[in-house]
Amino acid sequence: MIKHVTRQQLVELVADCDKRFPQEGCGFIVGGQVMPCKNINADPINHFTIAAEDYAIAEKAGNIECIYHSHTNERDGFSPADAKACKYSNIPWLVYNCNSKNWTYADPRGDQPYVGREWIYGINDCYSLTRDFYRREFNIILDDFDRGEDGEWADLNWNMFLQNYKQQGFVDIEDIEQKGDIVLMKIGARWPNHFAVAKGDGLKLYHHYVNRLSCEGVYGRYWRQFTAKVLRHRRLMK
Repeated sequence: MIKHVTRQQLVELVADCDKRFPQEGCGFIVGGQVMPCKNINADPINHFTIAAEDYAIAEKAGNIECIYHSHTNERDGFSPADAKACKYSNIPWLVYNCNSKNWTYADPRGDQPYVGREWIYGINDCYSLTRDFYRREFNIILDDFDRGEDGEWADLNWNMFLQNYKQQGFVDIEDIEQKGDIVLMKIGARWPNHFAVAKGDGLKLYHHYVNRLSCEGVYGRYWRQFTAKVLRHRRLMK
């Protein structure tokens, strides 16, 4: 099973959420135990809120290992609000859909391996992988940016990367030559919409493409055709 969630814990929290359908269920995994909490949101069919008192009880009981809640509509996975709240809490979250019976787990702390991350826009995507790489490999902290709906980069007005790369310390270069160099790509969009970071082993890149697991790839002919810019952080200039 996934880190911090055992099969038995998953069975228990799924049962809790299904029992409360059509309202959203919610709770914690704390000290190895599933702790259901009352959903005090004024619109519990579409949203959830855990009372501050329940947070206090959970923190007193032990280490909060995961926050869970359910979706009772057709949406699988994290909403933009879920992703933002998960990152703010800095605690792993699990979202379960009572209709499809699918669940999605995300750990926002940035300690996952670079390869094999599940796509969760705003938590596990191409830019978050790059942020984690820079923090862990170079102790360089890049700003995070709020995301909207998955697929927002197809909008003609979306331009997150070009608007922000210079203020994050990146400068344009000719080609990747060293660990940490960035390839900014334009894939089916008007503006660059994909980040990849050089592993430092020849032409190998780490990147996370939409709806796939993050992976290691070679910066060859296929990816070069999408290249819009190649960047290097000022602190890594030789």
